[in-house]
Amino acid sequence: MTASSGGSSHESAAVFVSLLFENAVAANDCRDDVPEGFSDLNLDQVVAAIVGEQDQYGLTPLFYTPAPNVDTVSKRHAVFRDLENDAIRRAAQAFTDGVGRVHECRAHIDKAHHRHEKIRWLVDSAARYCAVVTDFASALADARLESAGFVDLSSWLGAYVASDDFRTLAETTEARLADVDSIRYDVLIRGPRIEVSRFGDEPDYGEVIAATFERFRHGDAKERHQTFPESVVLNTVETRVLEQVTQLFPKIFERFETFYQTHADYIDDVVARIDRELQFCLHYRRYIASLEKAGLAFCYPDIVGPDEAIIAQQTFDLALAKQLVAHDEPVVTNDFELTPPERIILVSGPNQGGKTTFARMFGQLHWLARLGCPVPGGSARLMFWSGLFAHFERAEDIRNLRGKLEDDLVRVHAILERVDRESIVIMNEIFSSTTTDDARYLGERILRSLIDAGAAGVCVTFIDDLATIDEAIVSMASTVDTDDPAIRTFQIQRKAPDGRAYARSLAEKHRLTREALEARL
Repeated sequence: MTASSGGSSHESAAVFVSLLFENAVAANDCRDDVPEGFSDLNLDQVVAAIVGEQDQYGLTPLFYTPAPNVDTVSKRHAVFRDLENDAIRRAAQAFTDGVGRVHECRAHIDKAHHRHEKIRWLVDSAARYCAVVTDFASALADARLESAGFVDLSSWLGAYVASDDFRTLAETTEARLADVDSIRYDVLIRGPRIEVSRFGDEPDYGEVIAATFERFRHGDAKERHQTFPESVVLNTVETRVLEQVTQLFPKIFERFETFYQTHADYIDDVVARIDRELQFCLHYRRYIASLEKAGLAFCYPDIVGPDEAIIAQQTFDLALAKQLVAHDEPVVTNDFELTPPERIILVSGPNQGGKTTFARMFGQLHWLARLGCPVPGGSARLMFWSGLFAHFERAEDIRNLRGKLEDDLVRVHAILERVDRESIVIMNEIFSSTTTDDARYLGERILRSLIDAGAAGVCVTFIDDLATIDEAIVSMASTVDTDDPAIRTFQIQRKAPDGRAYARSLAEKHRLTREALEARL
């Protein structure tokens, strides 16, 4: 929204444009399409829970758009850290709530039928806007700000509130509110006829009646309240009364008309952007707050290059954790580490043991890290990636006329054509539709291609001996209870391949597991 009285015209606008981005172009260029692999990693569930069904603030594109560089990630970390300060968070929340009420007022402008009704809503919304921005500027000026983002925002707001444009808007709005208060008129109702005239300084008959009956009063009367339905839109009678009032006070309504023409788009572009970006941060913080309350840790990851170690401790799947905490169920955390030359974690083990969840977790961590958000875990070192790719099993699609194996190969080939040493790749249970020998052959070819490209990632497979083909591959496996192998611990631990994952897959395929045999017997 372009501002006639906003910050785009005052000098400090060139200094500050965004809390989350380096410039206005990047801030306004968020993607609207769902990123590749987003749903495979259950990030769509996370975002839907954060933004709500309606996403009234348009936050989803911000979750689709990774930060362009490491400096921007660091800038966002600092902003999130400032929001851990109660005073700053309360000020930011009051600001976003206030801007929300401004937009509620402005929404009535489009619903109103009478022009002067529209103008009154505009005046009310402008008054709220001036108060909200002024209060936020004052709150930040008094707060202990640490991040460059909030420090620059505070400086910008101070200059904006002191600018000629903002002061003109505030003073003109206050004058129009005074005009509203000065309008006094009489309404005389005679049957179906209504007459409107200037106020004649008649006595308040309510007070006269109360004084007359005061002598008959015995103690305090019981209060009785009647609620009447109210509409924010003028009805026909109210509209006719308003039309007559405009004729009684033509100069006042001329000033209202001038205000409407001059200040219709008073919201500054930067203020609107800051509101959205603070909503992004506050919504995310509210989402993780319930998980922190349940004892789960979040951290600000170190962002590293492709040749450095990738490590996370006490980390977990964000989407699954939200569901478990909601049902008072425990959340199992896991650790991992890839130290050069290690690049790929190969995860094997029994089904339903948490392998797919581990793979999703690895992808979620790296996506959230690129957003500059706190990530699940006690500590983390995560790679700044240029491309994040996911390959999960798909049901056969009769529209593409391909079998499942062919479809897997086509999709994997599309990934391999684009990966490089700055890529993260998540592959889950590929080639389960073919023979073991073919799956081993194809799996080895793919893993060697990823290693040659220098990509990092996770591969979930039942062919655990693929972990031995290169030193770049680390073997991890889902574990079971030592006393009862049927009980899954959901812990994924580093361990050498022992062939049990393949044996288990064969037993399950032919219904020869302990559970299946006990059921049959």
